[in-house]
Amino acid sequence: MAYTFSRTILANVDERRTEAEVSADGALVAVVYETEVGWHTEWFGPALDWREREVFSEEITSAREALQRYIHRLGSAPPAGLSREGLASWLMEKEEGSGQ
Repeated sequence: MAYTFSRTILANVDERRTEAEVSADGALVAVVYETEVGWHTEWFGPALDWREREVFSEEITSAREALQRYIHRLGSAPPAGLSREGLASWLMEKEEGSGQ
C-alpha cells in the first residue's frame, strides 16, 4: 500500500523537547524525539503492525534528520524564567538561529 506522508515539527513544552509527528494519509502514526539516551519513536494506530513499521522506516529516518537542525531539541538547560511561549520558541530554534 502506498502512503502519503506528512511531518510536523513541534515544541512539546510539557515534555520539554522538540518532536516530529509523522502522519500517513492524515492519521498520526508516530512521534519521534531524542533524549540524552538516544532516539525514540512512539507508534500509534491499532493496525500498525511490525510489517507496516518497516514501510515507515525511511520517514522516521527523515524525521530524525529534520530534528537534528533544532539545537535545543533535547530541552536541556533552558534559560531561567521562560514562559511556556518562550520555552516553545527556544525549543524551536534552529542551527542558523531562526525558528520554524
